[in-house]
Amino acid sequence: AIVDVASGGVSTLGFDGFEGQKAALQAKGALFRPGTTVASDIEPEFVAISADGRKAFVTLQENNLIAVVDLSGPSARIENLIPAG
Repeated sequence: AIVDVASGGVSTLGFDGFEGQKAALQAKGALFRPGTTVASDIEPEFVAISADGRKAFVTLQENNLIAVVDLSGPSARIENLIPAG
């Protein structure tokens, strides 16, 4: 979830769009429990926001991934999942 502190608005993002990349992510070191989908297995942990406020970097510790979230447009979106090796 992304909370706009100024307005109190909340946007919720999901990981459903990455299911087609599951095998490629696993080949690069991502971890998913057997029998789960990408969206159901991901557990966001911590977040860092870029100095300009345009990107968020979210650790997905159990999955050995980092999510890159684009905060710059009219609606935020998860633009990439980066395997941590």
